[in-house]
Amino acid sequence: MIRALTIRFGLMYLGLVPFVAFMNHVKPAPGLVGASVIVYVFGGGLLIGRYCVAHEDEIPSRPPRETHRH
Repeated sequence: MIRALTIRFGLMYLGLVPFVAFMNHVKPAPGLVGASVIVYVFGGGLLIGRYCVAHEDEIPSRPPRETHRH
């Protein structure tokens, strides 16, 4: 699961750079670049969240802690 999430975050990050470069190159209306980046990041977060929910059984859990400490 950790490997799959790392790959998804990496692809999202690598996709963001050309996306911003393209938006800056076409010179859209003011504020559209920032708004589109926010939509891109929000959409990516939804996709990663959906993946986590679908693969919940693969998320490693912490081992139980001892009930007493010395």
